[in-house]
Amino acid sequence: MGLAPFVVFFGVFILWPMLYGLVMSFFDWSTRTNAEISFVGFENFKTVLSEGTQQGKRFLTSLKNLSLFVVLVVPLNLIFATVISLVINQFRGRMHNFLRGAFFMPYVAPFFLATGVWLWLMSADTGLVAVLLAKMGIGEGVTWRLTPGYFTALLIIIDLWRAIGFNMIILTAGMKNIPNDLYEASTIDGASTFQQWIHITIPMLEPVLFFVVVNCFIGAIQTYDIPWVLSNSSAVGVIGGKNAFASYPVMEIVGNVYSGKAGNLGRACAEGFVLMLIIFAITLLQIVYRNCKNKDN
Repeated sequence: MGLAPFVVFFGVFILWPMLYGLVMSFFDWSTRTNAEISFVGFENFKTVLSEGTQQGKRFLTSLKNLSLFVVLVVPLNLIFATVISLVINQFRGRMHNFLRGAFFMPYVAPFFLATGVWLWLMSADTGLVAVLLAKMGIGEGVTWRLTPGYFTALLIIIDLWRAIGFNMIILTAGMKNIPNDLYEASTIDGASTFQQWIHITIPMLEPVLFFVVVNCFIGAIQTYDIPWVLSNSSAVGVIGGKNAFASYPVMEIVGNVYSGKAGNLGRACAEGFVLMLIIFAITLLQIVYRNCKNKDN
């Protein structure tokens, strides 16, 4: 009976919608009133994964954009969050609490608000950060949110600014579970702070680091709010920008749902299922890699 609430919650709100969405992906299903629903097999998957269709071209472009974003943002997030956590952990009392709160604050801010702040900071003519970077020869005369490459950089900056605080909280909490005896013994042996980080803190944080990496991957793959606001604010007037240079998979899924075109729901479900398989495969690979590594040790 103890697991009954979890089983009910999982079945009703996770398993059932997932299976229902999978079934919808095999049908020509749309939001149009009185539209007929017909079985089309794998046609929706062929459409969204084919370069020969406009929908497929946009979705594949969004996957390429996502691949670049994930490869860059996950390692940077992990590195910055770990370094900040190591530094903050050197402080005690009020300063320690103040620094944790200061770095965590951006994570509490709504996505649209955080993106709006950075749109102002990165405005080509008046943005404080954009003007300073231009004086350094970076992005001079460039409208970041309208330019491929610069858009990705801006997206990474905003995502890191928001997410690092959450990962920092997780890592600093993990550091508090490391026995002080290890640090005291290493200090007696003459180990420096940097050596303690490398040989004690990082190895002891391995389970927490694994959680942070998996969480970062899943969060990055599901990115939606920030690129949607950035591209929706553009002069292009199209979500995802011209030629989908600023489009990401979840944006394509949501765009399909509200497009009102024939078969839009079926294609959106097919895209969602493809994205779910990608998340599942990456998470499974990380778990298998970690288990193999632990067996070797």
